[in-house]
Amino acid sequence: MPRVISDTPGPVVVVDGGRNYGQVVAQFAAAVACDRAQNLGLCAVVIRNCSLEGRLANHVELIADRGMIGIMTANYAGPDLIVAPPAGCEGRLSTNPFAFSVPRVQLPHLILDMATSTLAFGAVVINGRREATTAPNPQIDNTILSAFGDHKGFGLSILVKVLSGILSGAGWSTGRSVEESQGVFMMAIDPEGFCGRSTLIEAVEEMVTWIKSSPPSGDEPILVPGEAGELARQSANGRIEIDPTTWDDLQAVFADAEVEVPPTSSISPT
Repeated sequence: MPRVISDTPGPVVVVDGGRNYGQVVAQFAAAVACDRAQNLGLCAVVIRNCSLEGRLANHVELIADRGMIGIMTANYAGPDLIVAPPAGCEGRLSTNPFAFSVPRVQLPHLILDMATSTLAFGAVVINGRREATTAPNPQIDNTILSAFGDHKGFGLSILVKVLSGILSGAGWSTGRSVEESQGVFMMAIDPEGFCGRSTLIEAVEEMVTWIKSSPPSGDEPILVPGEAGELARQSANGRIEIDPTTWDDLQAVFADAEVEVPPTSSISPT
């Protein structure tokens, strides 16, 4: 089980994931961050010794649900460093995602979840699985990505490495052989100790209204972070599209865990 291993009662917390699922550990850390931020104004948590934490948006959303601002970064150390630095042609970094959340009166909250590379690691894996016809587990060793926005994404990627990998002690990009490891940095900021929670929420709505008052450049509506994902969820109507290779893997997990397979239906590829 995840546990807090730092002894100080202040706003800095170190969480050991106990080699647990990253999603479970990140939710534990988000709760710890919010509880301490409510008393101290803000709290920064680092996580080490856990597996992949999944979508960062899910975890910063928990912080926004508590009426706080959430910031989260994730670093990967080990093999599959597939992002090359600007002017480089070999991978030296992972896709190093960054996310934030800001509470709103009505859902969705303002939420941004992005890789600092041109593609997220999950997108690389899924695209490979969808394109694979013979290999059940396509390799990504030869995949090389660049940072989004060249030096801008590259700079953010290095910051993610420092916050998530070095501060946590989980590991970072290096020429040395290191164990596969996930490191996470998470911060909860309680606006009550700054401008006040009600002031923040009112100001955010005013800001969003002003942004959306910009005349549209085409047929697409102006969306702020979080709204595109909410529209996608609504159009999916509770359904999730899964590629055949991933579905085969999931069925093996269901069988091993002795749980019922969710209802499915087939769709024709477009």
